[in-house]
Amino acid sequence: RFENFAVKDTLGNTAIVNGEIRNKAFNNWALDLNIDADKFLGFNKAYSYDEMYYGNAFGSGHPAVRIAGPVENLVFTINAKTEKGTNIFIPLNNPGTVSENDFITFINKADTVGASSNIPSTSYSGLSMNMNYEVNENAAIQLFLPYDMGNIKGTGKGLLKMDLDNYGEFSISGLYQISKGSFEFTMPKYTLKRTFDILDGSYIRWNGSPYDATINMTAAYRKDVSLSSLPNNASQLTQQQLAQRIKVNCIISLKDNLFKPRIKFSINLPDADETTKRTVFSAIDTTNKAEMNQQKIGRAHV
Repeated sequence: RFENFAVKDTLGNTAIVNGEIRNKAFNNWALDLNIDADKFLGFNKAYSYDEMYYGNAFGSGHPAVRIAGPVENLVFTINAKTEKGTNIFIPLNNPGTVSENDFITFINKADTVGASSNIPSTSYSGLSMNMNYEVNENAAIQLFLPYDMGNIKGTGKGLLKMDLDNYGEFSISGLYQISKGSFEFTMPKYTLKRTFDILDGSYIRWNGSPYDATINMTAAYRKDVSLSSLPNNASQLTQQQLAQRIKVNCIISLKDNLFKPRIKFSINLPDADETTKRTVFSAIDTTNKAEMNQQKIGRAHV
């Protein structure tokens, strides 16, 4: 039996264990243990080619962990909130994904390119984990997106359920609301790389499989742009106005399936006067998806 038995993680943080380990004539071993933790290192997984997640997580809970069952079929049940120092990486860009960005087009097409995963079968391990995390802003989560789309890095809050069965199948479900963060958007085909600031109200929802996620995210970056670059020469502006550089918020939104998001570009002019705004929006059709794509990609290096 264990009564208020102290254990330490590799960093010296202490957790308290209560419960018992049972056997019958040194056979039929079974565990029934509860672990109370405060800011304890919950996991520390190094990057690996085939890992579904890695990083480190500090957590608190009472109990934070229960370990139960016979040793050949142990179940870890984790109920914890994240603590400072937590960094979790979820690489959705596994080696089987394609290397080009086919999720954006300049013309309408009925056909789409979907994402598929061929996860190799694994043998029975005798260990399963049921993890319920109250994620708060102490934790940083980073997703590496498929199709070389880039990565999302942020802090936020949500309730995430992550399960690993004894055949190695991993699942994740729950809603993660991003409070602040960045979206590094890349398109190698167009040598485009741009970092956007994620706007409030963005979220990611998982529905079981790591590959079954819904995104609703809006992000922006600010750029100073010369009005002389407007199409149709914006003839209603004076030469002095055309020589000006104005602040433009370039907006990108990603919606629906994370592996095949609907991507939309738009702009706003936070400091421009009404005349300049009318001129810009009459010269650029912001409702035309193909034109907005061309504006963002064709002028990415301006």
